[in-house]
Order: sequence, then structure tokens, then C-alpha cells
Amino acid sequence: MPALRNVHRHLAPGGTLCMVVWRRRLDNEWLHRAQRVVEQLVRAPDETDQVTCGPGPFSQADANVVTDQLLAAGFRQVALERHDTDIEIGRDVDEAVQFACSLGPAGEATPDGVWASSSTWIITARA
Repeated sequence: MPALRNVHRHLAPGGTLCMVVWRRRLDNEWLHRAQRVVEQLVRAPDETDQVTCGPGPFSQADANVVTDQLLAAGFRQVALERHDTDIEIGRDVDEAVQFACSLGPAGEATPDGVWASSSTWIITARA
């Protein structure tokens, strides 16, 4: 929230914020597939109060939550537009595997590269 307030403060009056954020994990097969596979193979960790790496790339996936955050930061005329598209996660299988080791699954290989479906919100709001 402090970051959004800071952005709002530095925009000219009436200026527009535009950001792209991931929608729900379930709508992003390119990453969710790996989680489902791991959950079938590995026992879930015990609950802990230890600090983790944060909310992750889906922290603004909920339209109501991100709208409330923007309104609380001072923005108005908040609009979310769903955008679904395939994304290239490698020019070949080797690149896709390398990518998968750091972020998610390899997706589907095609002659045009390794692609997977994705889903984002394109968010705009006025200062």
C-alpha cells in the first residue's frame, strides 16, 4: 500500500497509472501446472510462522482486493480489463526447462517455441 500511495503522490493530477498484474494462479496454467505436479509428489510443509519470500506474483490477482488497494491509495476511476494470451517461455525445450527451473513449468512445445497460456489484469486508475 505505501508503494501505491507513493506512485499516486508523484503522478500529476489526473495522471494515469497503468500496470499489468497476474490474475489467479488457476488462470495461469504456465505456472500452476508445476504446483499441481509437486503437490502430488511432495507432502505439504507443516504450518509455520517463519517469514517467507512474500505474497508472490499473484498478490494482486483478486480484482476486489486490488481495487480496494488503489482506492485506499487515493486513486479513482479504477478499471480492470482481463487479458488472456499465450506467452513464450522458451525458444526451444532447453530454454523452457531453464525457465521452468526458476519460475514454472515448461508449457507446451511447438515448432514456434514453447508457449503456455496466461491471464493478467490490465489495470488503470486516475490520480
